[in-house]
Amino acid sequence: MIIRDVIDRVEQQRAGCDISLEEYISCLNILEEDIYTNIISAHEGKAEFDAHSSEDDTLLVPDMYADLYSFWLFARIDLANGDIGGYTNNMILYNNLMDEYSRYYTRSHMPKTKGRVRWC
Repeated sequence: MIIRDVIDRVEQQRAGCDISLEEYISCLNILEEDIYTNIISAHEGKAEFDAHSSEDDTLLVPDMYADLYSFWLFARIDLANGDIGGYTNNMILYNNLMDEYSRYYTRSHMPKTKGRVRWC
C-alpha cells in the first residue's frame, strides 16, 4: 500500500480535516520507524526503513493490516482535536491490529540469532 491510499481513506472518513501532506507523512514516518525498530529489525530479512518523503512511497505493512495506518492517523487527529473518546477508541483498534500484525510477522519470519548456545 502507498501513502496516498492511506491518506485518501482517512480524508474520506474525516472530511474537513485540514492536514497537510507533510504532516501525514511525518505521522506515518513515526509509525513506520516504530514498526521497523520493534518488529521487523528483530527478524531475519532484507526489509529496511528509509523515512518517507513522497505520497507515492510504499509502506512496510502488507495490505491485510493496512487499517493499522488509518487507526493511527485517526487517533492522532482525535488527540489534536481534544476528542479523548475518539482517540481512545482508535488507539484500542490500532493496538489490537498492531498485535495481530506483530504475531503474523513473528510467525512468518525467523528471529535474528543473538549468538551460539553452548550445551555443557
